[in-house]
Amino acid sequence: MNKHTKNWKVDFGDLSIGNQIVVRAETLGPDHASLTEKRANVRLAAAAPELLEYLKQATDQFKLEYTPTPLDGRAALIRKFEALIKKAEGGAE
Repeated sequence: MNKHTKNWKVDFGDLSIGNQIVVRAETLGPDHASLTEKRANVRLAAAAPELLEYLKQATDQFKLEYTPTPLDGRAALIRKFEALIKKAEGGAE
C-alpha cells in the first residue's frame, strides 16, 4: 500500500480510515445496484490510489522500453493510460 491507503480498511463493505467510517457501501453506487455491487465499489475505491501508482509505473516503464510510432496501437494505449492518470489526478475528464 502507498501513503494514501496505509490506514484504509474495508469492513462489511464500509471504507474506513483509522477508526472513522468515511464511505458506507450502501451509498456508493446507483440506487438500483445490489449491496454486493456497492461493496465491490468500496473495495475498488480503497484500491484506487495503489492502482494509480502502478499504472504510472507501468506507463513509465512501457515508454522506456518502446518508441511509439503514430500508426502503432501501442502509442494509442500509452495516450489512454496518460489520459486516465490525468483524470485520476484531477485533470481533464
